[in-house]
Amino acid sequence: MATQHEVRRAIMWADMYLDRLYKEISWGGKTYGLLASHPSTPIAITLEKPPEWCGEKITYLQAGDYVFDKIFFVECILMYGLFEHMTLTTVSNEPERWEGVYQNNYDSSHPVKIRVIYEPHPADSTKMQLTVKIDEVDPTFVKYHGNLNLYVGGNFIDALSPINNHVGESVTLETQPYGCFPSSEYSFCTDVNFAAYYYWYDRPALRNRAVNIFRFLDDYSQKPVFEGVFYRATDQMDDSWNCDINEIYKACPNGILSQLPRGIGYYPHFSRCCYCRFECQRLYTCRPRDDNIHWISAIAIHAMNKYGDPKKKIPLVDEPSKSNSAEDYLLTEYIGFTERGTLEIYPGLLTRYVMGKGFPIGDDVYSISPFLLLATIELGYGFNYPQVKEIADDMVDILLKVQWGYPFEKPWEGRVYGYTLPQRRPDHTGGFMHTWAWEGGVPKFKSAPPSLLAKVLDIFGFRGNPPDTGAYTFTWAEYTKRIARALRIYDAYKFRLGGS
Repeated sequence: MATQHEVRRAIMWADMYLDRLYKEISWGGKTYGLLASHPSTPIAITLEKPPEWCGEKITYLQAGDYVFDKIFFVECILMYGLFEHMTLTTVSNEPERWEGVYQNNYDSSHPVKIRVIYEPHPADSTKMQLTVKIDEVDPTFVKYHGNLNLYVGGNFIDALSPINNHVGESVTLETQPYGCFPSSEYSFCTDVNFAAYYYWYDRPALRNRAVNIFRFLDDYSQKPVFEGVFYRATDQMDDSWNCDINEIYKACPNGILSQLPRGIGYYPHFSRCCYCRFECQRLYTCRPRDDNIHWISAIAIHAMNKYGDPKKKIPLVDEPSKSNSAEDYLLTEYIGFTERGTLEIYPGLLTRYVMGKGFPIGDDVYSISPFLLLATIELGYGFNYPQVKEIADDMVDILLKVQWGYPFEKPWEGRVYGYTLPQRRPDHTGGFMHTWAWEGGVPKFKSAPPSLLAKVLDIFGFRGNPPDTGAYTFTWAEYTKRIARALRIYDAYKFRLGGS
C-alpha cells in the first residue's frame, strides 16, 4: 500500500511536469495563460510572401448538424500538425530516439525538407536534445514565397534562419533538466477550466497563472461542467445538468474556431466541443452518456458533493421517473440510456474494475479514469465504505507505478510495453501514463485501442489535429492534472484526517 511519502512525492513530480507545460501568450492586447497538451518537438516555418488564400476559413466536412472546420493561419505557418501544411515521414521511431523529416505539401513540387532528431542528451540523462537539420530547400519555392524562417516552440532560431541560406547545416537545442519543448497545441475546452482551478486552489503561490488562465476563460472558453466536481466550490451544476449551449460553446460559435488565439507556438486543439456541437450535445456536454466511465463517475461525485449521501437517488435527465444513487453507479447497478435512446441496466463501475490491473478498456490495455478514482476515494474514504477503500488504495498503488520516473531512483526513466529495459525520456518525468498493459508483473505504457467515435470520424476522413511530433507521447497534461488533484484528496482523507 502506498505511503504518504510516496503519494506526496507523486504530487510533487506531477506539479513539476505541469509547470513546464505552462505558457503565456499575448493576443489582442491581453496576456493569457495556456497549458500545452504534452511535451513535443514543435517545429514551425513562416513564409515571407504567403499565398493569397492564407487566412481563409475552409469547411472540411459538413453533414447535418456536424460541422468540421479548419482554419488557415494568417501568418501562413507551415507546421506538421497544423492543418496539413506539412507532412512527416518518420525515419526511425524508438521510445528514446525519434528521427523524422518534415516536408511541405503546399507547392510540393518544389520541396522543402527539414530533418529532426529528438533524443536524450548524451552527457546528461536529465535533459533531452533536439537537432534540426535543413536537408533541402528548392530555390523555386524561395523565388515564389520569399525567405523561410525557422521556429522551435515559438522561438525564432536565428542560427538557421532563413533556412534557404543554411541548407546542409544543423543546430542542436537542449532542454533544462527534466524540461521539455511544450507542444504548440493547447486545449480550450474543459481542460483549461481545470488548469485555472489547479493553479488557484492547489498552487496558491502561482495564482498569477490562474488569473491569466481565467482571463482566457472569460474571453474564449466554455463554462465549466464536469471539471467542477474535482473542486467542491466549483461544482455548481444542477441535477439535470442543464446548461446554456451558447455559453458552453462560447469558444466556437456555430462550430467555428476562427476567433481562438493562434500563432507561432500555439494553436487550439481541434475539439469535439466544437465539431459535435448539436448532435453530440447529450453525449459530450451537459448530458452525460450512460456508458461513459468519466461522466457517470462525475455524476456520482456530484451527488456526493451536493447531498453528502451516496444513497441519495438522482433522477435521470431524460427519464425523471427513473433514478440512481452514487452507490448504484459505483457498486451495484444503474439505469441509463444507450446511444439509441433506450433504457438499459449497466453494472456498477467498480464491479468492472480489475484489482491489481486497472479498468479494462480493450486489447489487454488498462486505464484508470481520474473521475472514477475521485469517485472511489469519495465513496470509500469520505463515506467509510471499507471495500471501496481497498479499491481506492489499489488504484493509487497502480497509478504511482505508471507515473513516468517511478520509483524515482532514476527519474528520467519509464517503462514501455515490448521493451525489457527502462527508456530514458526526462521530458515526461512526473506525467502519468494514461494507458498501460502488464508485462512481467509491471505496468508499461501501451497505446489504447481507438474509440468508436475515432473510428467513425476516421471513416469520414476526419482525424482532427495530428500531433505536432512524431515522437512517442507517453503522458498528457489533461490526465496528469486530474490525477494529481485526486491524489491530493486521497492524501487529505487517508493521511491527514486518518481515514485509513
